[in-house]
Amino acid sequence: MTVILKLVCTLKTPKIIQSEPSQDVLNFRPDKSEIADLPKTVDEAVNFLISNLSLKDKSTIAKMSEDDLGNLQFSLGLYIRNQLLYPKNDKLLESCRQEAMDKYLHWDKAPRLIIKDLWKRLRGSHKLRVVKD
Repeated sequence: MTVILKLVCTLKTPKIIQSEPSQDVLNFRPDKSEIADLPKTVDEAVNFLISNLSLKDKSTIAKMSEDDLGNLQFSLGLYIRNQLLYPKNDKLLESCRQEAMDKYLHWDKAPRLIIKDLWKRLRGSHKLRVVKD
């Protein structure tokens, strides 16, 4: 569980965001100019996360089972919700709704979809494999 909690702590703050040292990562609120720079699609959100996760975190997520992804909900999921979706990223939420084929998907449920897409992508590129000579 410690590794999962470190995921949020090791995410880099994007260069466009100049946060106060006293700001808590999970309580970040971008101003209107920064909202325009947020990911607008699930694919862009996954790319953002991949570019900000350490290699160790990418490998950790890649080797998780699909059932274990729920453990990321209160760390990485909160980060996604508070940094990328909230307070008002309607375009990303709409992208999540389209991918989930659920036009009523609540913004609080969207991080699960993004985490699962992140996991799928990382399984193809960052899962450690045994190599035989």
